[in-house]
Amino acid sequence: VPLGLASFSLSCMTLSLINANVRGVTNVKLLISLFMFFGGAIELFAGLLCFVTGDTYAMTVFSSFGGFWISWGCINTDQFHSITGYGEDTQMLNNAIGFFLAGWTVFTFLMLMCTLKSSWGLFLLLTFLDLTFLLLCIGSFIDDNNVKMAGGYFGILSSCCGWYSLYCMVVNDDNSYFSFRATMMPNAPIV
Repeated sequence: VPLGLASFSLSCMTLSLINANVRGVTNVKLLISLFMFFGGAIELFAGLLCFVTGDTYAMTVFSSFGGFWISWGCINTDQFHSITGYGEDTQMLNNAIGFFLAGWTVFTFLMLMCTLKSSWGLFLLLTFLDLTFLLLCIGSFIDDNNVKMAGGYFGILSSCCGWYSLYCMVVNDDNSYFSFRATMMPNAPIV
């Protein structure tokens, strides 16, 4: 699970910084390898490892988001002609991206509902991520960069929750002086 959170959080942070147009950066080309290999392949691998341990939820989430990152990398890779295939019809391209993001909004909401008895970090990660997808989806449909930028900022928050959850899972008294414990939601099972 920490490996899946690491690959997700790094990929989400970098893409969200670009979606938010931080420091004027709007081109994702440099990050395609990160999306396809660390966010995609490593997260997919983490999901498969969760399958071996019998954690169906983590397997579903990590494998699915691994597929998301590979897909997003492919969409932005020139060789797939995903974007250039629309030619000058930017409205159709924006609508197609909106459909893609709408599907991820629904999937993320369903996975969010499965964190209601989990840690606050995981719950907030998926809450912010769902808002990210929703705002990016709306921003694509109406072609509004400000809405997409708002989605980018929610993605940054989601990534920070992922980093926090990751740290809580790997830190212990043997490896750090700064130990945090995940705060659990009400009625969460005692582990």
